[in-house]
Amino acid sequence: MEDNLKKLRKYLETHGITQEQIAKEFGVTKSAINQLLTGKRPFGKQSAKRWSERFGLSVAWLLTGEGDMLKTANIAIDHSVAGNNNNVAVQTPGLIGKALDEIAAQRKLVERLVTMLEKVVEQLTSRKE
Repeated sequence: MEDNLKKLRKYLETHGITQEQIAKEFGVTKSAINQLLTGKRPFGKQSAKRWSERFGLSVAWLLTGEGDMLKTANIAIDHSVAGNNNNVAVQTPGLIGKALDEIAAQRKLVERLVTMLEKVVEQLTSRKE
């Protein structure tokens, strides 16, 4: 089960989700979240259901540690053409879903980096003027 908890912590870290954010969203203490993520307290049926709904994790995996960690991968693909947004949600189970989920997480990081770089270029441009 310890390996599964490591996978869960890595999953949350990859998606930029902190224990503080989870605690605030679920209305519990950070300590309670930490106890779940370190194995000091097991997931109950209700908490597993909430985590499943919020993070797309398998209830069975949270309760038993068996099977796939993710129930599905939810990937939002945004195609913007001349101001027209077409959003497509893709749900794929298994290994493909996990790979797509990782790609989506990496895409978010790249988008944040591009935004930061655009701000730097804007600041440098405004200094020259």
